[in-house]
Amino acid sequence: DPTVPKCSHTLYDCGWLDWAGDWYDTRVMAWVVNENTPLDLDWLAKKYADVTMDKRLRQVANRVVFKDDLGLDHELAAYHEWPPEVQEMFKRYCIRDVDTLAALYRHLGYALEAPEQFDYWLEEEVPFTTLCAEMERNGLPVNLDETLVLATQLRTALEKSEASLR
Repeated sequence: DPTVPKCSHTLYDCGWLDWAGDWYDTRVMAWVVNENTPLDLDWLAKKYADVTMDKRLRQVANRVVFKDDLGLDHELAAYHEWPPEVQEMFKRYCIRDVDTLAALYRHLGYALEAPEQFDYWLEEEVPFTTLCAEMERNGLPVNLDETLVLATQLRTALEKSEASLR
């Protein structure tokens, strides 16, 4: 539904979600509230939502793995092969993440209620964030011919610079 804004903490989510409409990034919201604040999810969730993040999902040797309640790792790519109880643990983990993001969004929204901050965020930052999400999702066109010309010019300039150092 393009009339419903989407919210995440990174633009990574826009790459696999089929979405339309505005994209609300909690990092951008936090930056508008205080440009000097750390923007990592752990810190913001603790500060604004009083939630300590559960770090069960991580990357190990270029594989994304989930650590179950017994401390065993399960490769995310093999999710459909996991035992049902591990799949259930993973679902609960994902629900907690979504609940934490929703709480963070609400708390940052309240923090943006300061005079003119909310309007600034909504009018300036949301369209820019949405544009960045669209660019990340769709990619950018590259003119290969112009890129080759630029590469040749840069190579020539580099060779001249190196020659002048000898």
